[in-house]
Formats: sequence, structure tokens, C-alpha cells
Amino acid sequence: MGRPPLETPKSLPVSLRLPPEVKKAAENAARADVRSLSSYLEKVLTDHLIDQGWLNEYGLHYIGRTSPRPTQRDGESSKPNPKKKGDR
Repeated sequence: MGRPPLETPKSLPVSLRLPPEVKKAAENAARADVRSLSSYLEKVLTDHLIDQGWLNEYGLHYIGRTSPRPTQRDGESSKPNPKKKGDR
């Protein structure tokens, strides 16, 4: 008889540093969402990872992407730039 298999924990601790204004804004957003800061950050990160295709919203398993989905930056058009006269 050996040791019983270890179960995967439901969550793991993560430590990060934030600028004070970002932490305060996140605390305010968490309070407005009636969540702890930790719960709020988990929700925001999980939602973002699902939106980007890194997580499956049903089982929250890695989907297997090798790179993130391209995102549109502020001020950038999602349409390709038309070629100007003389461009190849």
C-alpha cells in the first residue's frame, strides 16, 4: 500500500505587485461587485483568459493555444490599411 494520490487543489496562491492606484481601483471595483479583492481579480483574469481563448468557459481547462488572439489597440482600425498608389 502506498500513499494515496494527491488531489489537485482548487486554487493556488499567486503573489503580485500593483501600483497603489491600480490596487485602490481594483478594491473599489471588488466592493461594487460585492466580492473580496482576491475573488474579483480571479474573476477578471478568468473572464479575460476565456475571452482570449486560453481557457474553456465550461471546464476551465487549457485549450492549447500557442499564442494569444490578436487584439485591437485603441485608435487602431480592425480593417486592413488600403494600399496607397505606388505601394506593392
